[in-house]
Amino acid sequence: MIGAIAGDIIGSRYEFVMDYRRPKNFTLFTPACRPTDDSYMTLAVAKALVESGGDRDKLKAVVAGCMKEVAHAHPRAGWGARFARWLFTEEKSEPYNSFGNGAGMRISPVGWVAESEEEVKELSKLERVIGLAEVMDYLAVINAEDWMVEILDEALDDGLYLQAHAPGLSGKALSAYLCGGPHSDHETRGSGEAFEKMRQGMHIDARDSSMAKNVLDILDGIKGTKYYDTLSFCTDDRECDDILKHGHMNDVVNNGIAWGLDPVLAIKSATINSAREAEIKGLGAIAPGYVADMLIVDDLRHIDPEVVFFEGRVVARDHELVVDIKDTISEVEEIDTVDLKEDLSYEDFKVSAPIADGKVMVNVMAYDNEEISTTHLEKMKVEVKDGRM
Repeated sequence: MIGAIAGDIIGSRYEFVMDYRRPKNFTLFTPACRPTDDSYMTLAVAKALVESGGDRDKLKAVVAGCMKEVAHAHPRAGWGARFARWLFTEEKSEPYNSFGNGAGMRISPVGWVAESEEEVKELSKLERVIGLAEVMDYLAVINAEDWMVEILDEALDDGLYLQAHAPGLSGKALSAYLCGGPHSDHETRGSGEAFEKMRQGMHIDARDSSMAKNVLDILDGIKGTKYYDTLSFCTDDRECDDILKHGHMNDVVNNGIAWGLDPVLAIKSATINSAREAEIKGLGAIAPGYVADMLIVDDLRHIDPEVVFFEGRVVARDHELVVDIKDTISEVEEIDTVDLKEDLSYEDFKVSAPIADGKVMVNVMAYDNEEISTTHLEKMKVEVKDGRM
């Protein structure tokens, strides 16, 4: 457990580094390192295991309470939006119709409290966890490091699906990674990368988020493919403003259709393909035995829901909710995260310059593009007037 937390903190600064050949000799802890949400939830699970005192029936409720307690103490740890809403409400701690990919480190405390290998395996089977999320340490998978192989084998033995995280992998490195078990990837960005991964049997999650727009490049790369059963759409993630203005998965589907993808294939990529990828039964189709989550649309060529069904019940019509949803204010929303003086004016936002008038050179963070979501440093001349830029 301690090793898992230490590794999470040490590796936090490498989370978005795409070079799988990074050196093995580096400083472990730097100012750029930080505990992540996984670190805190690992501690929450450890706390729950101790407090439940070996009572398996009691453990579920205790885990939920400990997770909320730890999260309240660390509200800015980078929680996912839906998970944060559950963590920071006072409602009964019940599932919220969401499945989870359990980060492997979060269940590491079971090895700390369990007295045998069998007990570790029993404690590791947490409810509603359907997969092992984002296997980011692709070097450990590629090199078949013992600790990683043990985690992957245990997940496979439990029938969980393994969600990959393999940005930029190709050639032998990609083949080795796939041999390790993970088989889906939402970090695919370029057209050539998408084609190679799909040919290798990988399930591609084409992303269209607020920061990364990869769907069109991916579709360009796999154009002409006979079967699209291993293509799914995802967002990862969209900001609230984007969802309100443009939509969520319906907008991603529309982008695919506008590119030229057959509407039925585009809809499959947002429904049944995703369910099959995660091996979830009973979702993703309109058929006997499936949950009745449905949309009524006027035209399949442009998904603009007129009626929304959730579990067989109409919940929205003509872009308006027709059911009451409790409006709760989460505790985290009331925390002051920015300290400002009470009265701000235009003058407070002016930037002083070393000259009275003319031009000065400044450093600017430039956003590369919506395909790779990275930035670089540029220098730019800006106008100065009356000592202000």
